[in-house]
Amino acid sequence: MALPKQLAELSDTPVDYFTLECPETKYFRDGKIHDMYPLVEVLQYDRGVAMEKRWHSALLMREGRRLYYV
Repeated sequence: MALPKQLAELSDTPVDYFTLECPETKYFRDGKIHDMYPLVEVLQYDRGVAMEKRWHSALLMREGRRLYYV
């Protein structure tokens, strides 16, 4: 299932309320380009901590790798 559709279902919100951005960012370490983990940022109106945790869990389940939650 596409991420916007999954987030829409979790929050009972129309799917067209979601927009994804894929910035092309280069990370450097010790003067060399360095690969990084994928960055996913969900911007939202205040929906409470419970909704944030549901979205966080959905993102973790989608990726087979480590994600960082801020």
